[in-house]
Amino acid sequence: MFELVPKTILGFILLVTSTIGLFLNITMVSPVFQLAFSKDKSSIYVISSVNIVNDIAHLLITTFYLAPTIIMNSFITSEERNGQLTVFISFIFMVLWYIGNITQIVMAINRWAVICILRSSMFTKKNLMIFFTLTLIFALVKSYIVQYVFPCCTFLVDQTVLSYSYFQIGNLTNYTDQSDIPLNAISSIIPVVCYSWIFYTIRSASKNITPNMETGNQRKRGRQELSYAMQFCLISMFYTFSWIMFRIFPIIFTGRQIEWFILTSLCHVFNCSANAFVYIVFNQEIRRRLSEHKIFRFSGIGTTDHSHEQHTQSKVHTIPIPSARPTTH
Repeated sequence: MFELVPKTILGFILLVTSTIGLFLNITMVSPVFQLAFSKDKSSIYVISSVNIVNDIAHLLITTFYLAPTIIMNSFITSEERNGQLTVFISFIFMVLWYIGNITQIVMAINRWAVICILRSSMFTKKNLMIFFTLTLIFALVKSYIVQYVFPCCTFLVDQTVLSYSYFQIGNLTNYTDQSDIPLNAISSIIPVVCYSWIFYTIRSASKNITPNMETGNQRKRGRQELSYAMQFCLISMFYTFSWIMFRIFPIIFTGRQIEWFILTSLCHVFNCSANAFVYIVFNQEIRRRLSEHKIFRFSGIGTTDHSHEQHTQSKVHTIPIPSARPTTH
């Protein structure tokens, strides 16, 4: 029988939140993978599929390890914070985190290349599969080094702080943290530059493009590419907020009750749920495929008000994307 202390209650809140996020992401797997491997669909969905799988794995760690250990106030198999199981699970967490770092960069560069310089040949599905294979190798090697090679300090999925921590050894330099900060920063700076460039390009193009200069197909393709960019921009914002809060919360809550650190875990859960949320709300291709399933058929997902859509199209003839020639994926 569990004693309902604040830590236990917060553990249950984290468990419920991560379970909901896990359900949303699992719901997205089928439509995203169908689009990723459809010949006539954008290769952007290959990136999306990597993101979804990555988020599911992160949420599995939270749902089946972090939240239960918080509830039980125990590391399950060891009394030590840096027990073998905890270090290994944290190793998997870091592999996933590094893959997420690079995925944010790839998403942003993909949108910039397609919209701003009209180059997408580098982002073929085959090239992306090769690239993400190399990314996995990089993530495995770097995670092994930070968890098992550096003298200090091992990253931990740590129930004692209701979130994550570094296992500090004396006054040794935290090489793990120092190696992570540049990658975290780059994975946010590059998206900021790319998405800013995208929206500047769109704004500049709107002053020079008239509705008669683009065909119907070009306008449709332009709206779709812009929609992808906006969706990924939102996802990158969630990601950036998550890792920045991981840095800021320890400063804000120093000297306060340890229960406040549950906010770090919740931020990470929200970040891992952002992909599914954005796709369900904003991606019409995903919504359309979800509506084909019985469980969503009567929920309104995937349906649109066609009269409103026609009215909107009659007022907005084009979204100005500088697409003087069609792009291919």
